[in-house]
Amino acid sequence: MSTKIVVRSGVGRIHRYVYDKRRPGGRSVAMRGSCVVMAVDGELDLAGLPELCAALDSIPEHGCRAVIVDFRTTRFVGIRAAIALGEFKTKLAERGVDLRLVSGHAEVDRVLDVVGVRALFCYYASLDDALGR
Repeated sequence: MSTKIVVRSGVGRIHRYVYDKRRPGGRSVAMRGSCVVMAVDGELDLAGLPELCAALDSIPEHGCRAVIVDFRTTRFVGIRAAIALGEFKTKLAERGVDLRLVSGHAEVDRVLDVVGVRALFCYYASLDDALGR
């Protein structure tokens, strides 16, 4: 299995691919209007944390009002990744960007609760809700 990260800004413009054959699942980032959507597939553990941080660090400085991390197909989120999401919530808020999470799995929400960052995020049950549609 491999992990694939696709970073996009605007529809169809692919900037880079990163493959890691050690990990199942994948991640992709795409710009949708003034929102960046990042889908996380599979497991987000310590091995995938640098890729998550790199993707969140690559969020455009201008024109982005929200970053949505879509965990609907994520089976596992590690404690370090949950802590990093809380840190990025604060970091992006300083730039006027709202970090939003779409979940659907009690396992993901439980990890966010355990590390104390779940309260930082509004709950979105669907991508459309997070996008404000």
